[in-house]
Amino acid sequence: MKLAERLQSARVTVSALRRLLKVAPLARPGANTTISTLLAARAQQSPDATALVFEGRRYSWREADEHVTRWARELHARGLRSGDIVALVMDNRAEYLFAETAVVRVGAVVSLINSHLAGEALAHAITVCRANALIVGTEHRERVEAIRAALPGVEPQNWWFVAEGEDYAAPDTLDASVRRQSTTPLVTRITATPDDTGCYIYTSGTTGLPKAAVITHRRWILASGGFAFGLEDNSATDVIYCTLPLYHSSGQFAGWGSALCSGAALLLRRRFSTREFWNDVHEHGATVFIYIGELCRYLLNAPPSAKERGHRLRVAVGNGLRETIWREFQQRFAIPLVREFYGATESNVALLNFEGKAGYVGRLAPGQAIIACDPDSGEPLRDAKGRCRKVKTGETGLIIGFINPVMRFDGYLDEKATSKKILENVFFRGDRWFNTGDLMRLDDGNWVAFADRAGDNYRWKGENISAGEVEASLHGCAGLVESIVYGVEVPGAEGRAGMAALVVNDGFGIEAFAKWVREKVPSYQQPRFVRILGSAAKTTGTFKYQKAAYRAEGYDPSRIADALYVRGDGHYHALDKTAFDDIRAGRRHVD
Repeated sequence: MKLAERLQSARVTVSALRRLLKVAPLARPGANTTISTLLAARAQQSPDATALVFEGRRYSWREADEHVTRWARELHARGLRSGDIVALVMDNRAEYLFAETAVVRVGAVVSLINSHLAGEALAHAITVCRANALIVGTEHRERVEAIRAALPGVEPQNWWFVAEGEDYAAPDTLDASVRRQSTTPLVTRITATPDDTGCYIYTSGTTGLPKAAVITHRRWILASGGFAFGLEDNSATDVIYCTLPLYHSSGQFAGWGSALCSGAALLLRRRFSTREFWNDVHEHGATVFIYIGELCRYLLNAPPSAKERGHRLRVAVGNGLRETIWREFQQRFAIPLVREFYGATESNVALLNFEGKAGYVGRLAPGQAIIACDPDSGEPLRDAKGRCRKVKTGETGLIIGFINPVMRFDGYLDEKATSKKILENVFFRGDRWFNTGDLMRLDDGNWVAFADRAGDNYRWKGENISAGEVEASLHGCAGLVESIVYGVEVPGAEGRAGMAALVVNDGFGIEAFAKWVREKVPSYQQPRFVRILGSAAKTTGTFKYQKAAYRAEGYDPSRIADALYVRGDGHYHALDKTAFDDIRAGRRHVD
């Protein structure tokens, strides 16, 4: 790197670090900052400024705070207290933010449930966090009611439903009662410390079912402030466009949290729409866009629009954007700056690409290391003394984070799941490191590029997917004996698409299987490819599935004699050489 480039890089980094210092007063010991107190402070400082825009409705900071006060008073009147845990199942909408913040204002913990879950996975997510109350959007009422028998810990009087918008509140819904509450602040003796749990956000793991990651108030504030001041560089005049789900850390921290920390307005959409994207950006003057790589690809695949330039967007912040798409995305839509980041919900490893260097998630920082590992299993490779080796420039390995009082790993509710993520005696006796499960490539200047998920996890459409979780969801389908799930590459798509290799008997039918998948498996987890195996699956000498071999063969009919299928319109269609060539050439889209 030339001297001029090094100096410029240093200036950018120093400027970013100075901005990040703005979050220090919010996270200092004794500040007792929470989502609730941040909102109350905004309502006092800028009462009439825009806090939230959703489906044409504008809420000022004062109005948003008054809504939360009504919600908090109603929840308190229904018996919700400090120590209670509320599972929240709802689509992106204003009521989601009011309910979430009100739970914290009462002193309880809110568990942010993936609204795509159903059946056993949904019941597990609610029970694993020990929820004793439910707030459910009526759009998900039927799905949650279906598992009522599996939720004995939630008393009937603590099942609270929220209608679609305050204008449609039915008499028996929670929001109907909320509207009758006063905006007089709730007087309680709630004192939250930075180390208290504020919420649970779920992450998939190799164990199969979702794990509840503990998000303390400190972690929530630091993550939100990192986006607000570091990557987004927001002020009160900015408008953050968020289409990502609020149950995810990106939507939660880079969206709502960033707005609260900086005073910027949050432009919230129920879900992403390629057709409406540029209309929204222009109509509301969006300046910040939060993305996952898949959304950028959708926009690039859309026909040219007169509104795709001449907008106010100044920065796009997200992850999963490959280098080639990155450059095309930035150039076509005239977005001045794209900033990638890396960091799992529960992780103590955070990488921030302040400079907007295409293809990278940031620079390796102190307390982080990339170690040599088995590329298939992701298991660290150790020498004769049991120690690990850091990769050299140009090599790919497992990224890990040193655990200490500053760089904490707060873990999961499941202590066994927590212990599985900790590596010990990595470089010296007694050291402890967080295992991210992600493979990274180390390049010159300590730049780091995301390579892949290790082992059984893979990433598709912005979701980290556990193969074990998908396999569990498929279990029970008529005629299905065994299922082996793994990720396969699709040209032009971010991450890997799910593929299921199945051992079946005479009771199996591909249409019945497709119906099972549509009804039992969350949309983002549904296998895009299916392979029907012979009478038995390939296993190792220790009876482990040879996923590496299946992954290497992919869905190429010239290499596979088994029947192959590709998903389309919710059904599975035979995959022959013509279909394969069309997929590889980009002429056929894998949904």
